[in-house]
Amino acid sequence: IKDAEMSAELMGNRPTLVAVRFFLENYRDPVNKITVQDAYDKFIAQKELNNLRADSIRNLKVRVGFLKKDHASKLVSDILPDHLKDIVFKSDRSAVTNDNVRRALSSFFTWATEHKYCAANPLLAIKPVKTERDEPETLTIAQARNLIEQAVAYKDGVTLPYFALGLFAGIRPTELARITWDNIDLEA
Repeated sequence: IKDAEMSAELMGNRPTLVAVRFFLENYRDPVNKITVQDAYDKFIAQKELNNLRADSIRNLKVRVGFLKKDHASKLVSDILPDHLKDIVFKSDRSAVTNDNVRRALSSFFTWATEHKYCAANPLLAIKPVKTERDEPETLTIAQARNLIEQAVAYKDGVTLPYFALGLFAGIRPTELARITWDNIDLEA
């Protein structure tokens, strides 16, 4: 009875049932309590140990870093979908960027769930960001020829291998940036 009286006093004019409903819908009893800051540090360290690409690590640091910046001292288990909506849905970013933030945070919370830092991934309550990506365009023969001619003319053709592999082997720019001549076998 004393607990009920104290609860009613804390609630003021608001119905106690509202607080009980909120608690039941949002409370997650963590097995392992950890702050967002400490979990972020462990998450990034594990990704680095797993030899994730430098670009992927940078992406996670930045995007999960938004959560760390706003909620570093909170327990991971106390992060609610409403906290995450403010991080994911920023009007000054493109829909694609917002979706990339959502996916990075989802990766973090999936990892946190596996380590029992939270009972469930709160991102599951947030629908993916609707993104409209343009269809890739195919260059015409004249455009491809012009691109190759420009690559040949630029600094004695230094960029020609990059454009030739991109055009004719279909290698994406991220992979092209990592290729060295040791990866090329002209005879094969």
